Amino acid sequence: MEFMQDGAKIHRAKRVLKWFRRRRIVLMPWPARSPDLNPIENCWQILKRRLTKRWHKAGRRPTTRAELIAHTQEEWDAIPLEAINNLVDSMPHRVKACIRSRGRSTKY
Repeated sequence: MEFMQDGAKIHRAKRVLKWFRRRRIVLMPWPARSPDLNPIENCWQILKRRLTKRWHKAGRRPTTRAELIAHTQEEWDAIPLEAINNLVDSMPHRVKACIRSRGRSTKY
């Protein structure tokens, strides 16, 4: 099994690397300061906006762990599949933008 994560220091901690080795998970080589091209980062932002809107509308945030989990699951499930497909379909453009910028910031 091969796993991709950025090369941030927290992902490269000895304890983390040991955990991957024990499970025989190979990490893809990845620079520490790379642009984050993974569409899941955009999904997290969509989820965060949905939760914030929900809590603002309700006038309160969850007060228990179970309530937080339930809200998060409901909002995750409500993200339109089209939105996720659009993010995945944008990958060729993301990679081209990254190459053009020589690894610096892009609009993504």
